[in-house]
Formats: sequence, C-alpha cells, structure tokens
Amino acid sequence: MKTLALLGALWAVFPLKDAAGDLHQAADLKDHPVTVLVFLSTECPLGNRAIPDLNALSQRYAGKVRFFAVNAERDKTAAQVLQHDREYALAFPTLLDPGQ
Repeated sequence: MKTLALLGALWAVFPLKDAAGDLHQAADLKDHPVTVLVFLSTECPLGNRAIPDLNALSQRYAGKVRFFAVNAERDKTAAQVLQHDREYALAFPTLLDPGQ
C-alpha cells in the first residue's frame, strides 16, 4: 500500500521541468518498471560525494531503471542547478521542484 500511495503522490507533482528545460510527464515513468528519485542539493557535500556511485548505478541499470535527481531548493535557478550537474558530471536529469 505504501508504494501505491507514493505513486499517487508522484503523479500529483508532475509535470516538472528539468534543469535543461525539458518537461517530464508522469506518463514518462511508465516506460521503465522502476524509477529512482534522488534528492540532491547543490551545496550538500554528502550528496555531491555520492554522485559518482549514482552515475555508476544509472549506467549499470540503463534501460531498466530510470534515474532522476530532484532539486527542491527554492533559491536556486535552473541555470545554477544545471551548472552544478555539469560540474559533478551528473549522468541523469535533475527535476526542479522549488515549490516542494
């Protein structure tokens, strides 16, 4: 039941744009049996240290699992988040959710 509740909550927050400006719809999640949402902050040293491992996981399960980062920082622009993603070579899109 928790999974169903979570899916319902996920559907409610879409559509969301990513830092590059691409729009992602809830229906896009149906293309993969598993979707991983990783909540990252541009200033969190622990999250930033985890990015190489997250990239490795996303490559290992490519085609089976869809990975998204989620940035819910209210004070960060899309350009700042995109710069962070490039600086840390994040291998999957970061969804912007400033409204949390």
